Amino acid sequence: RYLVRTPDWGGTADVLLNLRGSSELCLDVLDKPDVVKRAVDAIYPAWRKVYSRCHHIVLSSGAGVIHWIGLWSNEPYLIGACDFNFMIGPDEFNRLFLPDIARQVATAGRGVFHLDGPGATRHIDALLEIPELRAIQYVTGAGTPDALPWLDMYRKIQSKGRSLVINCMNEEVPRLLEELDPRGMCLVPQGSRTGFTIGDVFAAIEKRFG
Repeated sequence: RYLVRTPDWGGTADVLLNLRGSSELCLDVLDKPDVVKRAVDAIYPAWRKVYSRCHHIVLSSGAGVIHWIGLWSNEPYLIGACDFNFMIGPDEFNRLFLPDIARQVATAGRGVFHLDGPGATRHIDALLEIPELRAIQYVTGAGTPDALPWLDMYRKIQSKGRSLVINCMNEEVPRLLEELDPRGMCLVPQGSRTGFTIGDVFAAIEKRFG
């Protein structure tokens, strides 16, 4: 009779970003990587405690959780994130933040990673090496709403056996359904520039699948 949405705790890097500010944290990553790594490790136990407690309260009452992404689950799950990653290179990301993302996903059991914008896509190969990561949600980013230019990346994600959550324009749905394996794929229409309505979206799905 109801849905429960847990708080968005954010990824460890984004917690640090809120505490330090973007300029300061970028400099910390370059000048004090060991301090950043210790801070990441210090945040994790608090994150784990809050995450576990919130899910216990909800799931022990017989409800499911939806998080901000809107996907329902009757088991604990995580929308992992590191929006700060578009500001740093692969070496820094892999050394300082990727191990904690893997640790959080392993704790959660069901893990979806929120890949935010074109600048974050450079880290996709490293993320796909996390065995417990079940799915990638790609948000194309402000000012770049089109999902179709990223078909090669979606195919790579699917080739690794991961599910996809794709935020897209309404009119892109038919092409995405043709180009990608629909199994394990969640499309989230975000509106239209051409007048392609949500009714047209469902008509395209019915035409494709019957």
